[in-house]
Amino acid sequence: MRPEIETMANDLLAKVKATGEMDVIKDLASPLPAMTVTRILGLPPEDYPKLVRWSYQLFFVFDQPMSLQGYQQQNQMAIEARDYLTEKISHLEKYPNDGLISRLITARDEGTRLTQEEILGFCIMLLIVGQETTKSLVGNATVALLKHPEKLAELKQNPDQIKNVVEELLRYDSPVQVIARLATEDVEMRGKMIQAGDKVILCIGAANRDPEQFTNPDQLDFNRRNYSLPFGGGIHFCLGAFLARVQGQIAINAMVQRLPNLQLNTERLDWRESITLRGLKSLYVTFET
Repeated sequence: MRPEIETMANDLLAKVKATGEMDVIKDLASPLPAMTVTRILGLPPEDYPKLVRWSYQLFFVFDQPMSLQGYQQQNQMAIEARDYLTEKISHLEKYPNDGLISRLITARDEGTRLTQEEILGFCIMLLIVGQETTKSLVGNATVALLKHPEKLAELKQNPDQIKNVVEELLRYDSPVQVIARLATEDVEMRGKMIQAGDKVILCIGAANRDPEQFTNPDQLDFNRRNYSLPFGGGIHFCLGAFLARVQGQIAINAMVQRLPNLQLNTERLDWRESITLRGLKSLYVTFET
């Protein structure tokens, strides 16, 4: 999908190129993954703004507890998303296309017994986690580059190094800061006993700045080759890691290469209030037309 994602990213930037300013989140980081997920699932391209709205609200299911009003709002979003996807699944049962929903329906017909509820659950999962994390990757990476102009210049001069650059940006400011795991056996760690069945909260953001693993961990260094943990690990390694990487590489490189003299246009960064996700609500920048 790389060529298709490149086209979408370039089209989004073309809409703002003549203005000399943009909100990176609203104009690029948010619509790009929504358009990508829409394409993957085989949904109408014009429906991607609905996915943007639903994913923004439903990601907070990972941040518990919340206010009663928050639960009510989330429940309403979930009902809207469920009703929409249920209708689309029914439609695609009669009129299949080359999207993932149609492929899951075909797999069900071939005997794997995927129920409509299972297909629906998978679509909602992809809808939620496939957008907010990628959006935050692009936003966080842009901030890091703009606060390190020498690194921004380094990438501009070496666009073919974008894969290494994105890996380091993921380490430096991970979109997902914490993950939960369940201990399968008793483990003693630094004098503390974690018992089988205990829930453990792992701080990815801290692990990715571990001085025992990374030399000068608070510095951006595009030459690192250490393994970091932006997508978790083991059997719970992120399902969408490769897709997120591709979208991040394309979006970040497109901005750096196509928007001359890219600079922050805000004195205060507006971060989302979230335990799990580190991401911005908005990110205003200027550039030369």
